[in-house]
Amino acid sequence: DDDDNDDDNDDDSNDDEEDEFARMKRKREESKGERAKITAAIAAAKSQLNLPLEPETLSEADPEVQLLRQRALAAAAAAAAFPHRVVPVTRPADIEECRTGLPIVSMESEIMEAVTAHDVIVLCGETGCGKTTQVPQFLFEAGFGCTDYPERAGWIGVTQPRRVAAVSTARRVAAELGEADVGGLVGYQVRYDRRTAGQTTRLRFMTDGIVLRQLQEDFLLGMYSVLIVDEAHERSLNTDLLLGMLSRIVPLRRRMFEDQRRMEAAGKLPPPSAAFRRIYPLKLIIMSATLRTQDFTENAKMFPPPSLPPPVIKVPARQYPVTIHFSKRTAMTDYVDAAFRKVSRIHRELPAGGILVFLTGQAEVMRLCQKLKRRFESSSFSEKGGG
Repeated sequence: DDDDNDDDNDDDSNDDEEDEFARMKRKREESKGERAKITAAIAAAKSQLNLPLEPETLSEADPEVQLLRQRALAAAAAAAAFPHRVVPVTRPADIEECRTGLPIVSMESEIMEAVTAHDVIVLCGETGCGKTTQVPQFLFEAGFGCTDYPERAGWIGVTQPRRVAAVSTARRVAAELGEADVGGLVGYQVRYDRRTAGQTTRLRFMTDGIVLRQLQEDFLLGMYSVLIVDEAHERSLNTDLLLGMLSRIVPLRRRMFEDQRRMEAAGKLPPPSAAFRRIYPLKLIIMSATLRTQDFTENAKMFPPPSLPPPVIKVPARQYPVTIHFSKRTAMTDYVDAAFRKVSRIHRELPAGGILVFLTGQAEVMRLCQKLKRRFESSSFSEKGGG
């Protein structure tokens, strides 16, 4: 019987794996003292770097000091002028519990202060920090997409480089906002597929190609109050072209908005309540997991003076303990059977949890699933939480 032979092979490899586990545990214990020394050295260096600026090193006339002061004053004024949450959202209890574990949730105030104070920001966060699903919700709760606040009444647009990502993210955000399905408050638009409801849909997830086509009809993208370009590190042709166009549209809409305010103050424009299409500033958020931020902060062609370089907000990654084990003996003739034996042992001996196996194609996936179903036919995977 194949299963009996598999069990014999498992027993033969037990001793080798246990020895490997013991060696890894011993190495971790030995490295604890070294990590403590390194941590202390880093803390000491940080304390020195955080000393007050000496007058002879940086003065008030220094451009860097003026830039930092200007940003601080703008952020303070923006925070005082507009609260971070003005649209109440009631989420399911399980969704709210999941959100609390995301690193980006604790940075909501910092992100919204930057969005309020600047037209362009760069947001960097490792995969899993929650930026793709949470930042659109931060914006919605702050009044973006809400017709009660004219400057923020435009849609919230989120671009993705792939259709699958746009659709799946829209469904997740809709569920987190308590929506039954996409097509209402939250919608998506990709090639050959669209789930929106006119002006009712305030959060729109799209591929970057969709926005490029919208530019042909309205270069100012006046229907949007904020655009999020996600996965900017992929640097696809559509993404780079879209960022180049937005680097011109964002300052243009800001200038037009300021011109309208001056003309209105001089009595040359009808009041805001009149039926007159006003141009409001467009906010741009560039998001990425691994991005060369200097491509944006030091790019004088994208953000020419007197525009300030966009601030960069870095979101910490979610920290998980990761232990790597290498299998000493793997049958190179049939690694699917080797994966079957390993999964079987993990499922039998380790605590409840998920098991993720990478294979090269659908045929191998189906083959492994069939073998696992036959092995654990009497006891379902769901009983232990594996699978």
